[in-house]
Amino acid sequence: MYRANPEYLILKKIANLVDLQDGTLVDIGAHDGLSGSCMFPFWKDETDKWNGLAVEIDSNRCNNMRQLYNDFNVNIVNEKVTPHNICNILSSNNINSDFDMINIDIDSYDLDVARSMLDGGFKPKIITIEVNPIIPTPIYFEILYHPDHEHRANPFMGSSLTALADTIIPHGYILYEHWIGNAFFVREDIAKDKIPAMTVEEAYDIGWRKMPNWKEHFWYFELFRPWLDMSPEDAVKDIDKVFKEIINGTSVHTNPSWPGKYWWDPKYILEIRNKD
Repeated sequence: MYRANPEYLILKKIANLVDLQDGTLVDIGAHDGLSGSCMFPFWKDETDKWNGLAVEIDSNRCNNMRQLYNDFNVNIVNEKVTPHNICNILSSNNINSDFDMINIDIDSYDLDVARSMLDGGFKPKIITIEVNPIIPTPIYFEILYHPDHEHRANPFMGSSLTALADTIIPHGYILYEHWIGNAFFVREDIAKDKIPAMTVEEAYDIGWRKMPNWKEHFWYFELFRPWLDMSPEDAVKDIDKVFKEIINGTSVHTNPSWPGKYWWDPKYILEIRNKD
């Protein structure tokens, strides 16, 4: 049932806490607009209250979404989102700088896109963005933008919670929650006196490290749980080894649907941050 989407339930809770009952929603990496969409329930159940924008790179999915969203006040854009075009995509679709919510889920350089959006003056009230939960705090991991990047459905993806917090919080946000594959940030002026901030460690513990039912959702990440018990220094070394093997096509974690060496040259940041 679409209303059971965990991201939607968290966003709906935040919206209620800050008394945000209508406005503009943006879905970056909207897929088919239904399966896994955290914005669809808002548009479906409260069509008269929520408008917005859904962006998807796949043309067939966009065509299906246009039919599904026919009665919604939502622009459907078939385009690849990059750090270089995110602000133009928003402005050309009449999204103002103070819009209400954004979901960024492109399985790759998500943080680079968020950084460009924030640096470009767009400051949504609520941000939900994909996080790679297998990277423990206090490790900073971020895939950097490459024009030829493709996601190969393996553990080399996204950004760590530390990286997301280090980048987004200084723009005037608090970290509200982390739930396995997503982090939720709320703008400080909206959150003030209504919802508390979490530290990165608290959020990571609740949303992954000490989460009792993580296997129900991301059971395929069990092989990476040992990183949680390593020192940050040892974890960084092992993570770097695993990611280099994936890029070279020699890893047991390579997705059989995308075998072989990466044909472009992926760049990433992997280091220890905020250890104290």
